[in-house]
Parts: sequence; structure tokens; C-alpha cells
Amino acid sequence: MNENLRILKEIQNIDDQIYKIYSNAKTYPTTIDHLKHLIQIEKRKLEQIHEEIQKYETKKKDCETEIVQSKESLSKSLSRVEKITNNREYDAVHHEIAGFKDKIARNEDLFLKIVMKIEDLHKSKAEQEKNWQATEQKNQSEIQIIEEQAKQVEQKLSQRQTARKELCDKIPKPFLREYESIKKRRKEKPVIGLVDNKRRACGFCNGRFNPQRFIEIRNADKIIFCDSCGSIIIFDDSIDTKEPELIETTPPATGDAPTNG
Repeated sequence: MNENLRILKEIQNIDDQIYKIYSNAKTYPTTIDHLKHLIQIEKRKLEQIHEEIQKYETKKKDCETEIVQSKESLSKSLSRVEKITNNREYDAVHHEIAGFKDKIARNEDLFLKIVMKIEDLHKSKAEQEKNWQATEQKNQSEIQIIEEQAKQVEQKLSQRQTARKELCDKIPKPFLREYESIKKRRKEKPVIGLVDNKRRACGFCNGRFNPQRFIEIRNADKIIFCDSCGSIIIFDDSIDTKEPELIETTPPATGDAPTNG
């Protein structure tokens, strides 16, 4: 491979690395926010259980108050029984007593249900606290790793940009100018379409080359462009060394598939 073309290939490899570094770095803030959000979700679940416990503790106190008050009222009604002087008053007092007893029974049943609910909520709280702590520990560890990676981004970019500049200084300006012109148009997409002995087609658009064009590419000491997409075509001799048998034929139109031989 011609030395200038080899350097262009190395420049593209560095550009690919720089693009990947930038792409990964762009995801860091979003990923960190997502991990923090997951921690907050688990924390909020814990807070909701705590709020639920507080709500049922209030219900429990209200229920206790109702039971105490009903028992006091029942006691007063029972003390009136001995002083009853007529059937009408007797019926009225016994109706009150039945009502207070029923209310006490209902509130005691409710009180038991509330106590059981609070116990269940405390179990859920203990479980959710473990979930929250586990999520926080795991996600904070991941956040720390990402933050360390983010700190290294500038260093990695600086190293590759320095290496790129050294390579750019080694090749003729026309070579670099052609490369940079295509790179500017394509942005992050590859500039170079690699060709090898097994694959006689543009590595970018897959456009096929006829035997004569392939020989020209393989022996090139200058920049050759793909007739289909305009990529810089470079023969990659690092893949294999065995040359395919090339049969001389009437050349098809440039860029068309070669005649099988």
C-alpha cells in the first residue's frame, strides 16, 4: 500500500475513534440522570409507604378514641338501668346500650384490621428500604464509573487529535484536502472505501469494480475515487495476500460487476 494512502487509512481510524468517544460522551449526562431517577423512584416508593403508615396510625388513634368514648357512654347507660322507673325509659336505655355495644364491636374489629395493616406496611417498608438501598448502591457505583469516564474524555480526545495532527503533517496537502472535503460532507460517515483481494467492491457503497479498475486500485500511488459514491478507494493489503486470478476481458462499464471467470 502506498505510504500516503496508508496514512489516510490511519487518519480515518482515528476519526472513527474520535467519533465513538464523542458519541459515548453525549450519552453520559442522560445515563446519569436516568440512574438518579431510578434511585428517586425507589426512594419515593419508600416515602409513600411511610405516608401510608402515618395515615393508618391516625386512623388507629381515631378508632381508639371512638372505642374509649363508646365504652364511657355504655358505662353511663348501664348505670342508668338501675334507676329506670318505666318500660318506655327501659326500652330507650337498652336501645342505647345495644347501639354502644355494636359500635364498640365494629370499632374493635376495625382497630384489629388497622393494626394488621400497619404491620404489613412495616414489612413492606423494610423490604422497600432494602430495594432503595440496593438500587442506590448499584446506581451510584455506575454513576461514579461514568463520571470517571467523562473525566477521561478530554484526555482521550487530546491524545487522538495529537496523533491525527502528526499523521496529517506527514502527507501531501492535496491528499489531506480531498479527504477533509469528503469528511466535511459526510460528517461521521466513512470517507474511505476499503477494497481487498476477496472483495472487489467499494467498502462504502458496495459498488463493484471490473478487473482493470481493480488492478489500478491495487497498484495505486494516488487517490482513486469510487465512480458510484465518490469515496476514496484504498486497497487493504492487511486482510489477505493471495491475489485472485484476473482474466482479461472486454471491460464493462466502470463500476459494473466484473465478468465471472
